[in-house]
Amino acid sequence: MMLRGLPHTLQRVLYRFWNPLAFRYGALMGLMYVGCCVQLDYRRPGVSTAWLTWTGTGLSVLSFLLLVNAFYGQRQAGDRIHQIFRWIQRIGTVLMALFVTYSALLYVNGRFDQSVQSEQRAEIITIARTNLPGGIFGPVSMARLRFPERPQETHAVLLAGTEPSKLWAGEPVLIHRRAGTLGLSWVSRIERDEEQYWKKVLAQMPESADPWKRLIVFYFQHHRPKDAALAATRYFEIRTDDYEYACDVAGTLAVHGMTQEARALLEPFAEQRPDYWMYDVLASLFHRLGDHPRALKLFRAAIDLDPENPQAYFELGYLYKDLGRFEEAIAMFRKVQQYRPIFPEMEEQIQFMQTQIAVRSHH
Repeated sequence: MMLRGLPHTLQRVLYRFWNPLAFRYGALMGLMYVGCCVQLDYRRPGVSTAWLTWTGTGLSVLSFLLLVNAFYGQRQAGDRIHQIFRWIQRIGTVLMALFVTYSALLYVNGRFDQSVQSEQRAEIITIARTNLPGGIFGPVSMARLRFPERPQETHAVLLAGTEPSKLWAGEPVLIHRRAGTLGLSWVSRIERDEEQYWKKVLAQMPESADPWKRLIVFYFQHHRPKDAALAATRYFEIRTDDYEYACDVAGTLAVHGMTQEARALLEPFAEQRPDYWMYDVLASLFHRLGDHPRALKLFRAAIDLDPENPQAYFELGYLYKDLGRFEEAIAMFRKVQQYRPIFPEMEEQIQFMQTQIAVRSHH
């Protein structure tokens, strides 16, 4: 009905392509595209070459069929050529359906994965850049990896996102893996093994500050606070005057629950150089450790160095609150409001402690 107003020749051309095979081909192409995206998001080492073969075979077969159908679409169903094309079409469709089904399994396996991410060391042997068959998905990069526990084997894995521009053949990498909801382990990220890299740099320049700091950051980012503490201790044995960075590292160690290590790291600096933030961070550490007398002393020392900074008043107020000294806590929170007027939390705390004082007075 839609073709009646068109010239006869154009109607014949459109009729040959406007048919169930063309729609089926378009639908499968769309699913293949989604499948390719899923394969890149939830990669499995060693499986990449297989699905590339399925993709290429399926796309090549259906592209050929679409072309042939334009010229032989009017042949009768019993025609031998027609029957051959039907079988080829079925084989190509099955290959592509397998690929789409496997992609759907990978999506479920990765999308609903609640497992803890693990890291695995590997070495990149080669990186090859190739175009996916079919010409519509663009170029992809594939790395061949060797794992230390199985050096005689290599596995292929696709590189996703910015990985191709950041990774090079011959360098050590970290493979971030997840177990998968369906038990199919998959790769979430591949990055250069910065630990190995910066250790090699430090072997040549052991007193250089930047490699030490980058190594410490690497440990924190990979949830290895103990290694970060050890690296920081070695760094501060070399650089005994990096006060600001010592405060930063100690604060991060405290966030990771390593309060004793943070205190041991920072205390020598506080003895060498009176500094507001040094005293404030160290006092907070003593507060967490339950050493309230030393915490009180250091908070007051910090306030003496910078009486208009609200941070020490804020933390000292909470220390007084924990000790049940509500009147003094209220006085500290009033100081916070004086130097930082817009702070709703302070008013809530003051009202709470005023209530506690009233309750006490009735007993």
